[in-house]
Amino acid sequence: ARDMEQAAEIQRSLLPSETPSLGAFQIAAHTIPCRAVGGDYYDYAWMPDGRFAFVVADASGKGMPASLLVSCLQARLLTLIEEDMPLGEMAARLNRGLTAKCPGNRFVTVFMACLDPRTGEIEYANAGHNPPLLVRASGGVEYLETGGPVMGLISVAPYTSAKIRMGPGDLLLAFSDGVTEAVNSAYEEFSDERLW
Repeated sequence: ARDMEQAAEIQRSLLPSETPSLGAFQIAAHTIPCRAVGGDYYDYAWMPDGRFAFVVADASGKGMPASLLVSCLQARLLTLIEEDMPLGEMAARLNRGLTAKCPGNRFVTVFMACLDPRTGEIEYANAGHNPPLLVRASGGVEYLETGGPVMGLISVAPYTSAKIRMGPGDLLLAFSDGVTEAVNSAYEEFSDERLW
């Protein structure tokens, strides 16, 4: 029990401790593990070119195995963010590193993006993650799906990126399957169509 408590404390320390200032943009994030430790992960960091990188990921399974995969993901991702490369290439390199370390029955879904706070442009790549929702101020909704397969299974998988632009009043909502698989008192699963 003490080991699990310490593991949970270490995993909490992997998450951002402060919310950065992004000028006209606001950011909020939160996670609650199903057990003491888990596979949900989010993080953000400034890139050398002045863009703001952020990621939401979910390692398959629960508990300690999933949390160890998340630790591996974080170490590789933060190293890659410091390099200047296209987002699709970054995703491919992250996948190759994870595939070399993942057991055959494990994988990680990853949504990674880079925001230019000066223009509102976001470049993103979705590696098998629940598609984030871009809710426009006008009421329209876009699913951010471009990218490639889950990470950790196929080392040579190709990844692409796409660009969108956020305007005043737009909301980008990224989440893990902890939201979509949640059930109510009647054991009915949550539907992402009810998010808005």
